[in-house]
Amino acid sequence: ESSLLSEKSPWLIAPIFNSNPKLGTAFGGIGGYLHYFDEKSRPSIFAVTAQYSNTDSIIGGAQARTSFDEDGQRLIAGVVYGYIKNDYDDYLGTGVPLKSNGDLRSGIVRYLYRVKDNWFIGAQGLYQNFAISGETDFDDVVLDTVGVEPYKSGGLGLVAQHDSRDNENTPTQGWYLNVNNMAYRESLGGDNDFDVYRIDFRYYMQHGKGHVFALRQLNHLTNDAPTV
Repeated sequence: ESSLLSEKSPWLIAPIFNSNPKLGTAFGGIGGYLHYFDEKSRPSIFAVTAQYSNTDSIIGGAQARTSFDEDGQRLIAGVVYGYIKNDYDDYLGTGVPLKSNGDLRSGIVRYLYRVKDNWFIGAQGLYQNFAISGETDFDDVVLDTVGVEPYKSGGLGLVAQHDSRDNENTPTQGWYLNVNNMAYRESLGGDNDFDVYRIDFRYYMQHGKGHVFALRQLNHLTNDAPTV
């Protein structure tokens, strides 16, 4: 794979277009750089993205997904910034119009170390700060009435993972299992103490000519999570 990559440009640039009730119609782009740290490691990608919508909302971010030390270590990290303006004619079916401004800042990191064969263990951390306000005093009253509040969350957790997929982006065979937890605590900058546990299982089997059978099971359990 590394020899094939060396014959092509490692740069990736693509436009982004989407439309949804939160952002409106948004345009933007993503730019990335692919790199192999060594011949046995999987491709690493470093990317930045930005979008601007017709509601004057802005979302931007940067991410890295790396594999190094002959794929003995993996690191995933990302930061996100968003300024989101909403203009509802009917907020959540209440019949009340609402204009709000949201400010989002988030960061996440996960480190994995290969302990044996396709098994990894590691740790992860996350911090998120979401501030929201109405454009008018009446909008603030509506937000308070429906219970929409600013919040902060900061957490740390452990990860156990098995990954025998032949390719992370377009797997055709192998299986993936990720079991992790996130302990959100006020001492880590959050507003509340609660715990989240997740299990993510994926199985891929190639059959026929160019066909892949894929199966996924995703479960999560939240303990004493705040309602926002």
